[in-house]
Amino acid sequence: MFERQGKGEEYNRERVVSNIKLKRGSIRALGCMAAKGIGEMTFCEGIMNSQKYISVLEKILRVSFCELFR
Repeated sequence: MFERQGKGEEYNRERVVSNIKLKRGSIRALGCMAAKGIGEMTFCEGIMNSQKYISVLEKILRVSFCELFR
């Protein structure tokens, strides 16, 4: 569907998707990127509250951080 931008490649606005409309409900995806690579991604169901957000940071972000910055 979409190609990854290569290192040193010029920014291409056509590769940016700002919003995807779904017929039913919505999907919340959280992930991270760093100069060293792409981290884990997770999908969250329901409403994102502070407790759920902290839980995602503790579980997913911790794994990504350890993988990217050993």
